Amino acid sequence: MALSKGLFVASFTLFLLVALAFADESRPELSPAYYKKTCPNLENAVRTVMSQRMDMAPAILRLFFHDCFVNGCDASVLLDRTDSMEREKDAEPANTSLAGFDVIDEIKSVLEHDCPATVSCADILGLASRDAVALLGGPSWSVPLGRMDSRRASKDDAESVDNLPNPNSDLGELLRVFETHGLDARDLTALSGAHTVGKAHSCDNYRDRIYGGAGRRRGAVRRADADAVRQQVLPGLAPAARPPHLRPGALHPWRGGKRPGGDVRDEPRGVLRGLREGDGEDGEHTPAAVDATGGEAQLQDGQQLMAGCMLQVVRQILVQNNTFFFSKT
Repeated sequence: MALSKGLFVASFTLFLLVALAFADESRPELSPAYYKKTCPNLENAVRTVMSQRMDMAPAILRLFFHDCFVNGCDASVLLDRTDSMEREKDAEPANTSLAGFDVIDEIKSVLEHDCPATVSCADILGLASRDAVALLGGPSWSVPLGRMDSRRASKDDAESVDNLPNPNSDLGELLRVFETHGLDARDLTALSGAHTVGKAHSCDNYRDRIYGGAGRRRGAVRRADADAVRQQVLPGLAPAARPPHLRPGALHPWRGGKRPGGDVRDEPRGVLRGLREGDGEDGEHTPAAVDATGGEAQLQDGQQLMAGCMLQVVRQILVQNNTFFFSKT
């Protein structure tokens, strides 16, 4: 479990370093000391709230990601509907499951008491994301501050496949979307996995690719090898490979006539058992990654180095592309 936690922290780091690099540090008004005189308690206030709401760290990371990918890191994703404007929160399919808005509201409330009408929500979201990583054991860094909040949200832009990745997109489409933002396959890997913090999305997002047939989304084309893929991943009901460690009577037939464990699928030689053995979670094997690196300490050092290299690469990409992620308002 320690190894898995370390990998999740590495994912947080990669995601945040990429997302924070969207801000253009070459603009003179952006500075970590932007609020030094006007709101000196800013970072402490954000960190205090985040330390009390660490259960929302995945949501805050995802919120920041979805804000930055639509017209820059301008907090437009936080805006509510008006008579003349639809909110980005309602954009389908990517934004309807966003969460963490209450955490940003809580931080904003504290800051409005300490320094009214001073700190932008865009900066709050950037700091909250950074602190979510740091408080979970990842690195910390200076956040360039001074972003402006947008007064306009665009549901259409948030629904555009040229901005936010679609969960139904194939690899080619995902790569194309990221390339339009100056990012590559490595950035795609980091951003796609990191904001879930080790927890997979609902299998609804990939069920059709495995099962095909009835129940797939309208317009979807059933892959030719769907049956073979399904058999490789979910071949059948789990057999009793060895005496299970269950409470007395757990294997007795249920009164309703349903077979105990009937919903459990088994992959005896493949994915599930291989993952458990590789992570050392089956009680019988030592994690291979720990053996190879000489322990978790060396693994974390490698993650730090990889994250630092990632930041430099993305910064270079954004400089070459004139850094178009900063808020235009």
